[in-house]
Amino acid sequence: MTLNSQYNVKEAFSKLDFQNSNKPSLDDYSSMVKGARNHSFHNLFKLNNTIEVDLEGVNIKAKRLTFFEEFKKTPNSFEFEDQQLINVLTEFNRTSEKFVPDVFWVQNLEVMKSIQNLVIDMCDCLKLLCLLNQ
Repeated sequence: MTLNSQYNVKEAFSKLDFQNSNKPSLDDYSSMVKGARNHSFHNLFKLNNTIEVDLEGVNIKAKRLTFFEEFKKTPNSFEFEDQQLINVLTEFNRTSEKFVPDVFWVQNLEVMKSIQNLVIDMCDCLKLLCLLNQ
């Protein structure tokens, strides 16, 4: 009942210009969209270079150093008196700019519309199946 909608998603996706081959790749698609999104959201300030500040004359009072912890995802850590400020400053980062041509976004809109139609058709199909089971 959703075969036509599924085919339309496949067709819209295969028309995207970004692909290096004839075979559509969800990984390439995801990478391109994430790269464009990350560049927009991470670059709060228009900085194209890393900033390094010389803190030689600044006294940052360290409170605690934790290392040789049992292996886990969080790394060893320093705790400072002004930890909240340090956390905010170290969270700033930038990403390289990922250029995405305007034509991609026009084509991607068609992909999103076809996915929306597929979801609607799937919901209608499920509703119909529920009615038939009653």
